[in-house]
Amino acid sequence: MIFESSPWKQQLLRDAGSLKKISKTRLEESNEEVLLTRLERLIFISAYSMRKLHESGKLSTDWTKVKLSCSRFEFVGKSAPTVLDSHKIEAFYDLANPLDVRMPSDDFCDRVVHSFIFSPVVGEDGCVEGFHLTSDRLRKQCLWLIPLAEVIALVRRTGKDYPSQGVWIRTASGELKIWAGNGEPPAGWLANAEKSRR
Repeated sequence: MIFESSPWKQQLLRDAGSLKKISKTRLEESNEEVLLTRLERLIFISAYSMRKLHESGKLSTDWTKVKLSCSRFEFVGKSAPTVLDSHKIEAFYDLANPLDVRMPSDDFCDRVVHSFIFSPVVGEDGCVEGFHLTSDRLRKQCLWLIPLAEVIALVRRTGKDYPSQGVWIRTASGELKIWAGNGEPPAGWLANAEKSRR
């Protein structure tokens, strides 16, 4: 668990800046390998860091309500992709029929941490505009296209998330319910937490 969150959040802000820089850099033969490796590492480390901050109670409770706008492609293959053919995404997913979806921030982090396919997508300007992603658990269900701008916004928001108030209530079963944020907890949350205390 994370005790002091400030160094983690400061690093996330630096990582958001690095991701922004990558998104504006044209890929060329001389820099492609370095940039794509850096991109992949920054996405993975940022997702892991955000997940650990959330699990440690260092983010506002409403952080999980943040949703990334992305596209979902349904699985159409006969069998799940393997390490030998995971780069042939068109053989496994219906890329011609994207569905607009909103992915919760905590789901995004879990899917990156457990990613099976991670494939950068380069726009017409030669810059990375996003990446295809699916997890080891969901590879036989769907693939997502995540815009890099959405990830940068989430990483930046997480780096600036410093709750000023917190409420902890232990339920009758011994579970700890936590609310964190700025101001008072929503009345509905407090009422439900109080009921579970009995």
